[in-house]
Amino acid sequence: MRMLLAIGFVLLSFSTVCASEYKIDASHSSVSFKIKHLAISTVFGRFTDFKGNFSYDP
Repeated sequence: MRMLLAIGFVLLSFSTVCASEYKIDASHSSVSFKIKHLAISTVFGRFTDFKGNFSYDP
């Protein structure tokens, strides 16, 4: 039982090592939104200056 727990712990710890960090490419990305106002009209907007990153762990 202890051996099984030890193997499980080791395998779970490898998953954090495999996580990749990505940087958002602002020249090929966009941030936009739309908001309904009083159920009559819709307002659209866009952010032109943004940056960010994210990590992906499959």
